[in-house]
Amino acid sequence: NLYGGLRCCAHLRSIYPEILTILGGGYPTTELRRMTDARLFDFVHLVSLDDGFEPLQAALLMLQGQNGGDSLPSCAFRQNGKVVYTGVVGNGQGLKFAEIPAPDYSALQQEAYFPLLDTANPMHRLWSDGRWNKLTLAHGCYWHGCAFCDTSLKYIRKYDPSTAIVVVDAMERVMAQTGSSGFHFTDEAAPPVLLRDVSLEILRRGLQVSWWSNIRFERAFNSGLCILMAKAGCIAVTGGIETASARLLKLMNKGVTIEQAAQTCRNFTQAVIMVHAYLMYGFPTQTVQETIDSLEIVRQMFESGIIQSGFWHRFALTEYSPVSLNPGAFGIMPDPSEGNGFANNEIFYTEQRPVNHDQFGEGLRTSLFNFMQGVGFDVPVNKWFGTKQPGTRIKPDLIAKYCSLVMSEMPGQHRRIVWPGYPLSIENNTGKYDLLWVETPEKSISVKVPHGIGEKLLRILTPEKMERITILLVSDFVKWMGITDDTEADLLWTQRWMIKMREAGLLIV
Repeated sequence: NLYGGLRCCAHLRSIYPEILTILGGGYPTTELRRMTDARLFDFVHLVSLDDGFEPLQAALLMLQGQNGGDSLPSCAFRQNGKVVYTGVVGNGQGLKFAEIPAPDYSALQQEAYFPLLDTANPMHRLWSDGRWNKLTLAHGCYWHGCAFCDTSLKYIRKYDPSTAIVVVDAMERVMAQTGSSGFHFTDEAAPPVLLRDVSLEILRRGLQVSWWSNIRFERAFNSGLCILMAKAGCIAVTGGIETASARLLKLMNKGVTIEQAAQTCRNFTQAVIMVHAYLMYGFPTQTVQETIDSLEIVRQMFESGIIQSGFWHRFALTEYSPVSLNPGAFGIMPDPSEGNGFANNEIFYTEQRPVNHDQFGEGLRTSLFNFMQGVGFDVPVNKWFGTKQPGTRIKPDLIAKYCSLVMSEMPGQHRRIVWPGYPLSIENNTGKYDLLWVETPEKSISVKVPHGIGEKLLRILTPEKMERITILLVSDFVKWMGITDDTEADLLWTQRWMIKMREAGLLIV
């Protein structure tokens, strides 16, 4: 991207020297924060760091003669042959993320772009084989705690979510501009509550869309939320399982356990949403045994069918991460050299207890390739490497046991009941029970309900006029069912007819 971008800038400046060229985005924000080599400005006039909307706005005003270069917030440019950085302008708060308009694709010549199939990895193919409309649900990361991530930088540290209505309005505008209904939400980690609300808004409007995003494999993604996301068009999620080691996940402050990750991956897979796992090896203090055990965890996840794609990354120490800012806590010693005059982010370091992590790279990649093809599960994980390695200590049924456990589905009062709008009808009987018929798109389902319950469900769940789905708080649902006792309310979710209704499409999210 950098090379191609600079070639484009050079071409533009040779033809239209009066055009202002600006380099921005993730690469300059992380890599170009302390340049001394000014040759980059042979190609671009400005480098924008962090959020780009206000620097672009200030640059336009500068072109109109309304301000000078010192009013450009968080930018770099060349002055008298040297690189000059500007600081924060004003109060530094910037615009609320929900106030920033959606991208304008109206002048984009989509037909000039061609799909590129350069890998057999199913998730990487999703990235490159075709195009996606790019939108973001929230600025920054709501967790912003992982020790390996550049969490001290504003674009990750400052969490500022949009709203479901703003996001779905943007989706409709972009679809009208591009004729494309596929979306990639480019979040650091899409917030579960906002994903819920966006999914509900998509269903309310009856939009036919496909989308995917990066998430955290946490407990909030219960079976109901995953099914809701799938109904709203979610086809895939990506997320970090990282080292798949309990000790290391705690050390890196991931905030997710292997058990939680396994159950969340199961929920997505059961909802027919593809799961891609970011995997990591070589994290500081990681031992040979932990690397072998993490591969066994990954092997079991693939064999259980709860993840379908993955990629191993070698840990890299980056300048703005908690590991870099507190290296002693992670048993490393950063190289004291001052870097170079251009890009600076990855830092060389030595471990206080060195381990040859390079010996694992090829074996990890080869085993993962086999797992993604559905083969190689019978190979002991220590045999994938060209050198003698210890066997795993992980029990062979660990992931299967985790996946057999069901997360607590006793819903809190603040959660939502969602009925997807399937028609309901009652067949009254003379005894204690009636039959409630649910007409799903695939088949008719009968639910045996106590006399009187069917009429209540029909009244509560049937969508209002002009509405496609029914959404209500759990507290309101319980009240309208005529339940006032807390114990009775808890027992409601364990009733056979309630379980059958959830199988027929009723969601708790």
